[in-house]
Amino acid sequence: MQRKPTSYAPIFALRPQVWLLVSTILYFLPFWVGSYEYISEYGGRYRIDYNSGTIYAVALALISIIAAILFIRDKKMDLSIEGNYSHEAIAIAIFIAVFGIYTLYTPELFESAKSLVLESTNRGHYIFYNICAIGLVYSLMVGWKKHMMLVLLSLSGLALVMYIGHRSALAIAIAGCVYLQFRNKSLLKLKPLHIIGALGMILFLAVYKSIYLAVKMGDFSAVKTRLTENPLMDNAVIGLEQFLTFAHLDFVVTYDYSLPCSNLWNIPISLIPFMDEFVDVSTCGYNTQVQQVFFSAYRGGVAANIWAEFYAIFGYAGIPLVVLAIVGLCKALEYFMNRIRSPLLKTGLILSIINLTVYIQRKELIGGIVSAKRVILVVLLVYGLAYAVRMLTPRKLRPA
Repeated sequence: MQRKPTSYAPIFALRPQVWLLVSTILYFLPFWVGSYEYISEYGGRYRIDYNSGTIYAVALALISIIAAILFIRDKKMDLSIEGNYSHEAIAIAIFIAVFGIYTLYTPELFESAKSLVLESTNRGHYIFYNICAIGLVYSLMVGWKKHMMLVLLSLSGLALVMYIGHRSALAIAIAGCVYLQFRNKSLLKLKPLHIIGALGMILFLAVYKSIYLAVKMGDFSAVKTRLTENPLMDNAVIGLEQFLTFAHLDFVVTYDYSLPCSNLWNIPISLIPFMDEFVDVSTCGYNTQVQQVFFSAYRGGVAANIWAEFYAIFGYAGIPLVVLAIVGLCKALEYFMNRIRSPLLKTGLILSIINLTVYIQRKELIGGIVSAKRVILVVLLVYGLAYAVRMLTPRKLRPA
């Protein structure tokens, strides 16, 4: 019987509430700049001057999250691993290899047009994107030195995903590793090296967006020109989503915009596996409604904003509702995490929490929930294969 931890985590341990605060501050940073000139990858320039009235929404969001940190106590997560789970590592490696080959044999993913890439992306590709992140976090949980081949396989897969044009898989994997290391430790004990490493990774992901099209087209002279002729911070700012994403909140507050319809009411249906394919979320999607109103001049996508979505539905009352919804979902996931032994299933729940705290900032709520659900479905599929591997292994060689 696995012992369940009873002690409480330090108040500034990397609990979901703290994750949400850190990611929110990062996405609210543009407000303190006051204005921003967006330079798209096509060369278009768009000037955004933030309205001072948005400060009330920003303050309410930060106060709501801080209140959740102070008044909602969380037990330490039991992230210790007892026993041999090599059959799970084998199953993860099989999934990465099979769906990696499938991804390589989808030529549309390697086109420079992002619209074509997105149109060609299906469930098999989403499984590959998720399983690469799962493999990296899983390896760290069970001991990366003993699973070096899985680490290399996962990193190779994440590099391929980056080449295709998706930075999110690597960002979510790194955030999952950070959660694993600091979920039960106070962030006040962070070493300067940890902070430098985190800032370096954010800078790398931001700069990469400004050059990934040239990398994908094999035009490395353009990569060199972009990196050498533009100041480093200009390249980074072009690749940061925060400025454009924050504009959503600023617009809905400034113009007191209300969404004509919402996907919030489709969330119960979307929780059922595979049912999101049968629910038309495009008509009432936040992005579909907002882009044509505030971002009609933009040729590319403009993501979304969870805070703007709830403000456009409930007004200022929507801000604390976001916090309650996210924290409630994450506490439910951590409740199950403390009651299962499989490191594979724990990894899936960790990455679901990352999707609901770090990556939900640039999504609407139903999108974040669907992303979290996809991770859980993938680990359940891998868990089924792991069980089959274990049963097919001779009894003498089976892991305990």
